[in-house]
Formats: sequence, C-alpha cells, structure tokens
Amino acid sequence: MARANPETLTTRQVLQMVYEAAGHTLKVNSLSKPMIQVLGLFIEPVREMNEMYYEFGEAFVIDHRKYAGTFGNHATPWREAIRRTLNWYRQHLATSTAVQVA
Repeated sequence: MARANPETLTTRQVLQMVYEAAGHTLKVNSLSKPMIQVLGLFIEPVREMNEMYYEFGEAFVIDHRKYAGTFGNHATPWREAIRRTLNWYRQHLATSTAVQVA
C-alpha cells in the first residue's frame, strides 16, 4: 500500500526523474509574472496560470504524519511510482493506438 507521499522533492527533481525514466532530457523554461499577465490577455490557459500564480509564491510541502499514523508508513518510492506510471501509460497508449489504427 502506498502512502500519501514519499520523500519531499522539488517539482524540478520529480520532473527530472520522470524525464530520465522516459529516456528524455528535461528542458525548463520560465515566464516572469508580467509576461504571464500580458500573454494571459490573449491565451486562455496562460490566463488561468496567472490566476493561480499565488500558489507558487512559497514552497508547498505536504505533511503526511496523520496519514502515516493512521495507515502506516508504506511509501512507494518516487522512481518506482514513476516507472509503474510510465509502464501503464505505454501499455495503454499502445492499446489505444492499435484500436485507432484498426
């Protein structure tokens, strides 16, 4: 059984592991808040990013102590969770592609 979260990592660290597991190189770009505000005038998804920008002003750390106290500390390590997720995705992508081609 997996717990709510394994060890605390930054978003960049998680993305790095995902890209490595998928055999790709992580490339990161960023936009300043003023640029997001300007682009949000013309691009709906960027407008939504602007509305949620406040969420990225400080670290977001999940404390799983209550969960672990109730259910136990059965963490699924990040790399294993990523491997399982990519394997599932690859299997289902192959299945959906085969159905579309047929």
